[in-house]
Amino acid sequence: MPKNYSMNFDTLDLSKYKRINVIGSPGAGKSTIALSISKKLCIPVFDLDCYLYHDKCVRKNKLETIASIDSILDRDSFIIDGTYTTSFEHRLNKVDLIVLVENPSYRCFYNFFKRLFFSKKLKCGERLTIKTFVLLLTFNLKQKDVLLNLVTKYQKPCIKIKI
Repeated sequence: MPKNYSMNFDTLDLSKYKRINVIGSPGAGKSTIALSISKKLCIPVFDLDCYLYHDKCVRKNKLETIASIDSILDRDSFIIDGTYTTSFEHRLNKVDLIVLVENPSYRCFYNFFKRLFFSKKLKCGERLTIKTFVLLLTFNLKQKDVLLNLVTKYQKPCIKIKI
């Protein structure tokens, strides 16, 4: 079962981890957490939104997605910022820590729409689509448990962070 932590990283020793994947609902605060961990450990962050789309926000197919992700996974150290369930199991083979960012659904909605309306430049994965809207509605009810079951299956350490 994942260990629970608050945003206070002073009590959290992550120094033994070099290959980290930060996951959570859209708007949960994954990027904030990934950047905080990166600053603490001096490990680069790779945002999956920047790797899984072609020009004009056309999503890569499964083979292209795996190839793009492998360019990250082949590194000695990394922090992956992103959930993307279609490639999550593939990433689990190469990561040594999963960080699940948890927030109530209403907070994720607020953060997502705040970014949608006030951000000067949205990445492809930050756009409002039907799929994203459904994910915002269902992540805490369904998707989170599916991901945690995979983490358990692969016997990966996992911590939950609430901000």
